Amino acid sequence: MEAGRAKIHAGQGELALNIPAESDPAAVVDSSASRLLIEITRAWEALGFDGLDDKAFFQLVAARLIEPTSMLDSSRVLDDIGIRPVHRSTMKRCLARIQQRDYRGQIATKCFNHAWTSGDVSLVLYDVTTLYLEAEKEDALRKVGFSKERRVDPQIVVGLLVDRNGFPLEIGCYEGNKAETHTIVPIMKQFQARHGLADMAVVADAGMPHPDALIHTAGGPGSDPDSRPQHGPARALQHPLRDAPRSTWATVGRPPRAATFYSVI
Repeated sequence: MEAGRAKIHAGQGELALNIPAESDPAAVVDSSASRLLIEITRAWEALGFDGLDDKAFFQLVAARLIEPTSMLDSSRVLDDIGIRPVHRSTMKRCLARIQQRDYRGQIATKCFNHAWTSGDVSLVLYDVTTLYLEAEKEDALRKVGFSKERRVDPQIVVGLLVDRNGFPLEIGCYEGNKAETHTIVPIMKQFQARHGLADMAVVADAGMPHPDALIHTAGGPGSDPDSRPQHGPARALQHPLRDAPRSTWATVGRPPRAATFYSVI
């Protein structure tokens, strides 16, 4: 069994949550499912998410962590790990609270505080993905856009900013037809404004911080000169990434609100 688990989870590291190991030798867990619940709860509390004080929200998150299923099917997943699920109507009301109380902002702040106290946020990494939705019609967010899989379903674009250890710091959601290269500057401005950060380095896929895309996002040719990107080969900068092969850089803004974007192949 251990050999099988090692093959299934090969290369999957663990986030450094600094959770102490169990110290009570008398504790007995009857099933792996209940053990999973214990670990999720401990991580939830270690990151300070319990400060949200929302039972339904915790259940929805726990269910999605265990199995990517629908809200209606979350009750089955929660039953399997020994949680008595809240009523379906309570889950629906929770979705409204998430928006009204800005849970995304609160969680982003707690994640940043964890990374700030246990690591380094001077260098961050950014990437995007698309999520397809089972919807027949488009709306303001769900749009048919570029698909690497040649799909024509409505989708959304999700951008994620992480620290050098892969710990999530900021997430953004964009229209499905929005170009990936036009998401990097908005999420960086959002991240810097939320936490009052100064200069920082951002690493992304090749082409993501392309000067043309940064100019389109940060301001056109007639905009404030301080907001226009300056760019060149990464080797021209005094930064460890300058020696990366075929790497480029582009800087938007002026200190203390500047961000240098690196594209490394």
